[in-house]
Amino acid sequence: METVKFHEDAVKGNDCVLHVSMQGSKDKILAKLEEMVSQIKSPYGKPYQGCVSGFKCTAHVITPIWNGEEY
Repeated sequence: METVKFHEDAVKGNDCVLHVSMQGSKDKILAKLEEMVSQIKSPYGKPYQGCVSGFKCTAHVITPIWNGEEY
């Protein structure tokens, strides 16, 4: 049985790589995830990167590779 190497698999990619970490209420995390989906569907085409603190939710979003480009 092969072991998944998250430290490698989570940073390599030819198309898109997304890292998300959030803390907060279930409703606020859900709202942030829905916002990220909306951003991906928008003309911008990717979730906004950065650390965002808001009422009852803090999110860290990193997209080191998106559409084959490094950020």
